[in-house]
Amino acid sequence: MAREFMANAAKIEGLEIMPIPQLEVKREQGIELLAGLLASREQLPKENDEAMEWIALTYAHPEYKDEVLSKIKKYKSFIKNPEELYEKTINSLREYEENAPILDVDDEIKKREETISKYKEQVTKSIEYFRPHVKTSNINKIGIIPCDKVLPRVNMGRGIDIGNTLFIMSHTENPDTFDHEFLHGLINPITEKFTKYFESEEQRKKIFEFTNGGIDGYGDYPVSILNEEIIQTYNEYIKDGGKTPTLSKIKKEFELMTEQDFIKIKSGQKGSEFLRNSFKEFDALKDLQANIEIYYEKFIKDQQILRNELRKRLLDFYRGYEHEKKTKSSLSFEKYFSNNYKQILS
Repeated sequence: MAREFMANAAKIEGLEIMPIPQLEVKREQGIELLAGLLASREQLPKENDEAMEWIALTYAHPEYKDEVLSKIKKYKSFIKNPEELYEKTINSLREYEENAPILDVDDEIKKREETISKYKEQVTKSIEYFRPHVKTSNINKIGIIPCDKVLPRVNMGRGIDIGNTLFIMSHTENPDTFDHEFLHGLINPITEKFTKYFESEEQRKKIFEFTNGGIDGYGDYPVSILNEEIIQTYNEYIKDGGKTPTLSKIKKEFELMTEQDFIKIKSGQKGSEFLRNSFKEFDALKDLQANIEIYYEKFIKDQQILRNELRKRLLDFYRGYEHEKKTKSSLSFEKYFSNNYKQILS
């Protein structure tokens, strides 16, 4: 069976498939201190928050320092002096710890440990679908960090791999975010092999054009935007068999939306043409939320929603992968991507 095939680290295309990682719920002192520290400040950092979370992981693990700094330099190039940010963050955590209250996460830890099998099932399903090579994605442990009181929003997630461990922060009320962060560990190492191609001027323009100007929070980084869209397309259209989103799922999405998001989508500053047109009938977010059943029946039920042109192309790309897998049982997503990546934007 497929699960046994994957879990036993079978070989495919002559390469070893990544086995199911060990999953562990693990408190991280630095992350909890950082949450308290930021909450005590009037002005929160905007661009440095994720980098500071990476640094906070080193608070109890100084052996992670070099790798974390290396990742900041690679993925957060707008941070001009990572060493300075590192020292400031660690020193601030030390000062804050002296009078820091103890964060009670016992109930959350219990909840996560009781559902650890669900996390494993999600991971297994993704490995079965993408068939990641160990040489590309060598994750043998996932550290699930209790963070419901740390993350400012339910729909926010964080992930960073250090060595062979992938640390994930996702809210217990939003399991899709856990999937999302885990998939970054599979997808990013594949697309990064083709960074030069996707960051060429021609392809850069296409990525921003096909996503209606990019994605908030990802700036001028086309490969990061591509990664997000590959993962979101899988989570929204592939993972559950391409089923139309349920009313409860759409309702939850709009509950997490802010009035500013609504205004930007309606004015065409973000989001897809579909969302922009469907929002025209509502004066404010509260009107949309109050009439969610009507919205669902009119715009979503029995329809396959594609939020932008890139999602449409990626859905076709996934369908091509699935079709070829039927005749090539040893095909991996990495192999298919390597052979066909230029088709995505052509």
